[in-house]
Amino acid sequence: MTFLFSNFQVSETAPLGHLVGSLRGEDEEESRVTFALIHANTSDGTFELDKRSGRIYVGKELDFEVTAEYGLQVRLTEANGATHLLYVRIGVRDENDERPSFTSDPVTFSLSEDTPVGSPVWNLSAVDLDGGLNGLVHYVMSLREPSPKFRINTLTGTIYLQEQLDYESETAYVLVVTATDQGMDPTKRLSNSVTLHVSIGEKKEDSKDFRFSACVPCAENLISYTFFR
Repeated sequence: MTFLFSNFQVSETAPLGHLVGSLRGEDEEESRVTFALIHANTSDGTFELDKRSGRIYVGKELDFEVTAEYGLQVRLTEANGATHLLYVRIGVRDENDERPSFTSDPVTFSLSEDTPVGSPVWNLSAVDLDGGLNGLVHYVMSLREPSPKFRINTLTGTIYLQEQLDYESETAYVLVVTATDQGMDPTKRLSNSVTLHVSIGEKKEDSKDFRFSACVPCAENLISYTFFR
């Protein structure tokens, strides 16, 4: 028995019945051989093997994020009874088919009006299950109302205060942040957005105690009072 190896690639978006590849179907005398699938790292019919032609077809939907590679063992039997064992590797090619997602939408948080300019105030994180550039996410702030008091780090998703807040001027802001993957083809990049509601609180004034004394005449006596605040 001899051992042979074959490698194929198939897109995760390949439809059912898609031809993955064909194993050699003729022996040295050009007589027909037969193929039999004897082992696979999947037992759910993900791939189908034509025993006469040696063609391998997609039998079920593929998903790179679930399984990126399959291994098949095929027994090849020649017309004269000689057998060979074929190891077939099928790599699943990742496609940009997953959209970035945020854990919460909308997001609500509060800030004091005396928050220092330049402070990080919130960190967003969008998850894209694709691999490579298809799963790399960049962030942009697509809406800042009623004024551009905030900015976002494109790479990390951290939001910073870039202008001083004033409770007397504005008590609430609405932000919209869009996360976009960085797939090689800009026309096929996928994105998703999240809305943030930011409420502004009045800063705490320093309390100043003061006291004074007063004398109030009452009958024959003077009554002294001391007041505190």
